[in-house]
Formats: sequence, structure tokens, C-alpha cells
Amino acid sequence: MSSSTLRRLRRTAVAGAVALVTAAGALTAATAVPASAAVACTASFTPSAVGPGDETDLSIFGQPGVDYWWYEVVDNGAPTLYTHGSTPNGYNGFGTGYDYLVADYPGISTYTVKFFNGQPESPSIDAPECQATLTLGPGKQAQTIDFTDAPETHDLTWFPVGATASSELDVAFSSLTPETCDVTSTGGVTPITAGTCTVAADQEGNGSFLSAPQVTADITITAYDQEVVFAPITDRLLGSAPVSLDAYSTMDLTVDFVSETPSVCTIADGTAVLVAAGTCTVRAEQAGDPGIVMPASATRSFQVLPLVVPPPVVPIVPPVTPVTPVTPQPEPVASDLALTAPAGVALSAGTATVKTRTSGTAPVELSTTTAKVCAVNAAGKVRLLKVGTCTVAAAQAADAGHRAGRASASFPVWATPALPAKARAADVLTALGKGEGGYRVTASPAGVCRAVDGDVVLLDGGTCRVSVRSGGAVVRTGTVEVVVPAKPAATPKALDLGVTVYFEFDSARLTDEGRAALRAAARKLRAADLVVAYGHTYGPGGNSRHSRDLAARRAEAVVAYLDDLGVTSKAVSEVAMAMQQPVSSTAWKNRRVEVYFR
Repeated sequence: MSSSTLRRLRRTAVAGAVALVTAAGALTAATAVPASAAVACTASFTPSAVGPGDETDLSIFGQPGVDYWWYEVVDNGAPTLYTHGSTPNGYNGFGTGYDYLVADYPGISTYTVKFFNGQPESPSIDAPECQATLTLGPGKQAQTIDFTDAPETHDLTWFPVGATASSELDVAFSSLTPETCDVTSTGGVTPITAGTCTVAADQEGNGSFLSAPQVTADITITAYDQEVVFAPITDRLLGSAPVSLDAYSTMDLTVDFVSETPSVCTIADGTAVLVAAGTCTVRAEQAGDPGIVMPASATRSFQVLPLVVPPPVVPIVPPVTPVTPVTPQPEPVASDLALTAPAGVALSAGTATVKTRTSGTAPVELSTTTAKVCAVNAAGKVRLLKVGTCTVAAAQAADAGHRAGRASASFPVWATPALPAKARAADVLTALGKGEGGYRVTASPAGVCRAVDGDVVLLDGGTCRVSVRSGGAVVRTGTVEVVVPAKPAATPKALDLGVTVYFEFDSARLTDEGRAALRAAARKLRAADLVVAYGHTYGPGGNSRHSRDLAARRAEAVVAYLDDLGVTSKAVSEVAMAMQQPVSSTAWKNRRVEVYFR
């Protein structure tokens, strides 16, 4: 196309517009300079700043009452304008159609608009001229995203991911696998089940940068491990009573028993029933929870010994011979040495005691065959070293009236539960293990967590300090970082949601509907050990002081009404969550108090 483009005008002089598209970037504000004071003419670009592929309108105004037929745009040596839409002279009427034009390189471009009266073959240039100026600058830049913090594997606890854009603009995150994990826009990942969690990172760009290509990170979410601890079983005689089986899961889940040798022994009500002589093998198994807890098992074997019936004794009558009377000496009797051990002891107890019983006079020596688990002294005091089965053996030499004797006893040393480094508000943590029923648990501060019957209930974000005591002695301590998830999420050990009460805008007064909902839930809340009221708000203030105060007053109003209904749990708490857990983009659904219980 030439450096000028001729266009036909309507006979009536009206305002017109030509749309331009630039190939290189932003434009400066356009100026309009009339060429003649006698005949009016103005021209301008709107908008005056565009980017690659954007449109701008060239507006041309002639003098009313002047009969124009054509107009011409001349680039004055500036970048040529190329037509990208209608044909150069394909529309009829100035002010109703427009062309798509594009400049071929950046720079400052001045365009002159000339009006003509007559046909293009012999125009008479008696109409005015005017000018409009464009400055063409650089276009938008490309950008990329890189993940800076994304683990290859992680367990089912909350964790963050991070990524940066080369433009230094904020990156938004999302989950491409919502059935496996939930991801907030700021990168908080809440695992839901074991599997592959795919996190996507996006940056939509702005006036200076194009949107970035999406990048993803695959993170393997693993289930919790568990162990089945199965106490050993001593050999039995065929015909003995069913053998009690003792096994437990380190995740406190129910353990089932299966006989791997049903021809020798069967299982009934948690016991091994002896059927025939041979080796009895029993498997203790825990099926786990798909996606949450891995399965585990352990086996024990013992011998079922046959009953031996001695042959009948045929008396032999010796010949009668005279004997010299002698004083008879008593024959030594079998040893009655017995050893008694506890049914089981928690490792945190540190020691255990075994007792011996015998009618013999020789000293009893004690030892252990499980030196890695326990050690024993002569007084029967057992020092516990690690989790497992402790076996203590007793030996007594013969004396004048007894034969030598031996005895042994075994007992399990139970594990101590470990507190997680991080957990979510509304979770319930197990603080006491098997055999620790006599211990006392404390948890502080009260606004973050509370101890209830050996468990620790997490209430709000912060650091929870946990202490386990036996009498006046401290057994162990620990801390848990409590985080507030972006939205409520059930876990295997979380508080149960009892009722949700909604409030009016900026109000902490219970509505009739709210009182009715609390009355309906009062029966189950009266039987609870712990009741927690979480106050929530919604509004542009976010977690401002006013939002926190309003959330607290809503929670207090619910607790006060529950007290009137006779809900007198061991602990009733109010927690002001404010805007930390919105559940909907609909405002009234977030103006709420959620009552959880245990």
C-alpha cells in the first residue's frame, strides 16, 4: 500500500472514525492542529496509548455545511499504515465505517488528514487539513514461573508450596487433583488422601507482561504408617484352655486375629482354641484406612504339645529278706519356683517390678533374655530400655528338700504416643499411650489448646505446649504448631460439628432461628466432654480488630445461651476465627458460629 490512503466521504459533513491497530506498543496523546483558520478541521487518536494488536480510533471532524467527497491520510514519512479490515475504498459514508490499520515499526508518527471536493481522478483541494501524532513504543514482555518450594513427597499434614515469576508479580496456585488435595491461591496445601497431588502455578500478566505459561508440580501424598505389636505366647499342652491373644496397633485401631494353621488351632473371641498337636501360628492384622493409614500385621507361633499317658505300673513283689531298720530320708521334691510379671508397662514408667515365690531355701538369681528391651537386678527391679517384649528368667539351685528349679515371665513394654510438629485447629491429639491411664495431661495457653481426659484439643492458631506428669514428676513435654486451615476439613481425629448458627450483618444477637437450632442440638452437647464455639465474620475488613471482636461476641452469645440450656461440659470455649475460614462467597453464609464437641 502507498504512503497515503484515499477514502470517500459522505456529502453531509459529519464526524468520522478510523480504527488503527499498532504492531509495536504504546502511543502518546494525539494532538490536532487545524490547517486553516477559515475552514475548521480536527483529527485525533482515541485512545492515544495502545499495545501490540490493540485498536485506536482516528476521529476526523470537518466544518458543517461544507460538501466533502473524499479524505486522504498521509504519513509524512512516518511508518506506513496498512489496511487490515475492509477494502481501502469499500465503505460508503464518512462516519459509519472504519478500517483496521497497523504501523510497521516503533517511533513517533505524524499523520496528515486532507479533505477533497470532487472525484479522486480530478480532486479540487479546497478543503482543510489537520494532523494527529502517535508515538509507538515497545510491547508486553513474556514471563516464566519456577517452583521454589515443592516437596516430592509429604504426609497427610498441611504444608506450603512456593513459586516465583520472572516478572516478580504474585503467583496464584490451584489444585488440579481436588480429590487428593486442596490448594489455596497463596500456596497452602491441605492433603485429603494418599495419592498424587498436582499443584498448578499461574500468573495472568498486566499492562507490561503477558500471562505466563502454567507450570505444575506433582507431590506424592503418603498415608500414615502403623505397627502391630503382638505379645509372645508360651507353649501349651493339648487340651488346655483357649489361649488369650494380646496385640495392639500403634495407631490405636482395632486388631483382628487369623489362624495360619487351622488344623492345629482356630480363633474364637480373641483366643486361640487348641485343636491338635503341632505348631500354631497366629497372625494379628490391622487393615488400615485406605488413603489414610497403611495396613500392618505381626505373627506369633507356639507349640501345642501332645498329652503323654504313662503305661500302667505292674507291682513287683520283692522277696522277703530281713533288713536292718534304718531311719528313712525324705526324697527331694520338685521345685515350686514361680515368677510373676505385670500385664504390661508403658515405656514412660521407666521401671517395672517382678516377684518370685518359692518354698526352697537356695537364693534365686534373676536375668533377662531381652537385654535390648530391659535389664533386671537381684531385687526384681526391671529397668525399661525400649518398646518391645521384656522376658525375665529366674533360676534356683537345689537344696536338701527341693530339686533345682527355673521359671520365666514376659510382659510388653508399650510405646509412648508422639505429638505432631504441626496440626490443624479443631483436631484432637492423643497425649497418653497404653498403660498411662494414671498420668495427668496439661495443655496451654487456653486460647490455643486444652487437655480433656488425656487428649489435647486444638482450638485456635498458635503454639500449644503439652506436659505429661506422673504425680509431681514430669514424664515428657512437647509443642505443637496449630494452624487454621483455609476451610474446615475433617481429619481422622477431629472434633465433631454439632450445629451452625447464622447472624445478621454486623450483629452478635441470636436470631429466633439460631435459638431454635441451639435448642435442637442441646441434648447431644450436654453429654459432651468439651464444647467449642468458633465465631466467624465476613466483610472487607478481613481479620481486623473489629472483625475479631465481632466474632468473639458472636461466640460468647452462643455459649451464654447454651449455658441457659444446661450445657455444662468440662470445658466450654469461645474462639474468634473472624475471616480465617470463609465457606462461601455468599456473605450471610460466613456470618456464623460453628459449635464443635467431643
